[in-house]
Amino acid sequence: MLLRSNDFLSSYGLSKVYVKQKINAIKNIDNNTQINKGEIRRRTEINYFASAGGSFSALFKPASNIIPMDGIPSNEDEFISYFMEFINSSIDIERLSVFVAKLDVKIINRYKDLLNVIIGAKLNFFLKWENAITNTHIKENIGYQKAQDILDVIEKLEFEENDNEVKITGRFSALNVKSGKYEFYELEEPENISKGKMDRERHQMCFQIDFKHTYDVIIKRRIAKEAGSKNPRTFDELISFVQI
Repeated sequence: MLLRSNDFLSSYGLSKVYVKQKINAIKNIDNNTQINKGEIRRRTEINYFASAGGSFSALFKPASNIIPMDGIPSNEDEFISYFMEFINSSIDIERLSVFVAKLDVKIINRYKDLLNVIIGAKLNFFLKWENAITNTHIKENIGYQKAQDILDVIEKLEFEENDNEVKITGRFSALNVKSGKYEFYELEEPENISKGKMDRERHQMCFQIDFKHTYDVIIKRRIAKEAGSKNPRTFDELISFVQI
């Protein structure tokens, strides 16, 4: 199912983006607040627990057992609202562009996989979230025609000059001192790997790198869509590394 079987909602997808935004929002209010990242991440996990009657339906529930407060949206409510907003925005190129600026291209590709399934099987994909305690009710529907419209919008997005800087804390797993090519993984999410080349200054300093140590790195990421290719490619350039 969409909610857990691919990267769209997983810790490598929308949930990871939501968690980072949530943490940044807390820090903006009080930078000294102790933040339990693991708990915030846990509150974005939605697990399958039963099937429903009628047409094929699947029921999901939060992985966390924390009971929310009456009338106050829970973290799960906020995450599902973020997820539904993404779907709702994807029918409009300007609104979707705002999301894409914050997302990894892999998330968009997983989304396209889902849309193609809906189109191919002529499905009506209905999503509904109910939380009686917080009085939160959210729903979204993607029919196969709407799925095609969304795909058309996605295809119009321009990736040729989408540059941004990414900060990662982790360790080097591979390094070619001669060429400056490297591989770096994030400690919190080891599956989040950057592969690329160092800029000239970092290349000259790379002999100092120790694989046993942890580093804060800044990566300049360029997402390019080459002529004749439907899928964009990611090019990483490491422009800073600091041992911590």
